[in-house]
Amino acid sequence: MPEATHAQVQRELFLRSFFSVSPPDELASLLTERMKDRLFQPGQVIYERGTLPGAMFFITHGVVELVAPGEAPWVLEDRSFIGAIDANAGQRHPRTARARTRVRAIEMHFEEYLMILEDFFDFAKSMLAQGAQRTWETSLRAAPDGVFGPSVEPTGEWLARGSLDEVQRLLVLRNSRPFERAPVQALVTLARQTREVRYHGGEVIFRAGDPNHGMMMVADGRLHVTHDAPPIDSWVGPGNFAQGVIELPGGPRRVTATAATDVVLLRIAHEDLFDAMEEHFGLARSWWVYQGRENSRARLAAARRSAREDEASPTDAVAVKT
Repeated sequence: MPEATHAQVQRELFLRSFFSVSPPDELASLLTERMKDRLFQPGQVIYERGTLPGAMFFITHGVVELVAPGEAPWVLEDRSFIGAIDANAGQRHPRTARARTRVRAIEMHFEEYLMILEDFFDFAKSMLAQGAQRTWETSLRAAPDGVFGPSVEPTGEWLARGSLDEVQRLLVLRNSRPFERAPVQALVTLARQTREVRYHGGEVIFRAGDPNHGMMMVADGRLHVTHDAPPIDSWVGPGNFAQGVIELPGGPRRVTATAATDVVLLRIAHEDLFDAMEEHFGLARSWWVYQGRENSRARLAAARRSAREDEASPTDAVAVKT
């Protein structure tokens, strides 16, 4: 077997083991054709903090550390994925990626990856769900009040109004963290399909274990979100989903949400969200930016908590799986 063909087969085997859902044959072939193998020696920089991203890297063998001044390193091992979050967000790398051991990686240009993925939306959807699961697992290592991202303060604007019309629902979506980079036309489509629901302070909206029939965006008011083991005790305000990034389908509700004040929520059916994403792939990209930021925030919160709990060895690196 020619060496180039052998290398491509090796990449395809890795991709099939890396993803939670095996990619279709055509997709796997297109991806591996555009990938290249990279080898990094111990101490070699993969990318520098402050540089603009273009490529992403699958770590097939070895240990990589992501370092930033004043922060404990994030240590990533086999089957990790780096560079994509920054590339999708269009932001400079906040950390330097450096090989701690001899590292074998697969490199691919991020925009090429997305262009290919857009034609295989069912697989892209599974990737969104896989990312949500990983973010949830990382979030559980944060402090009980640090599982969910920041919210804006309620204004009472939507509480004081009657039922929200389509334009008002569009404004709520446009000002939310998951959809802040979404194309307007995609949000117009989604706003037509959302349903407004209201709860009084003290009412339970859903409990852990309840069926998950749709996503709940906070338009106004505040929710108190809890979970027994591991403990979660967080507040969620406007611009966020009641379950954060884990609102994507994948089993029953994982937390209990109670209205801390009177609240206005927008209910979005999962199938409506995915239909809008398939029609307007920019909506999926916006979600990936949100998901990536949540993943980074959760990793940082988990790392800081670990450092606080291990003061006897403050220079130890914190191992965080992406």
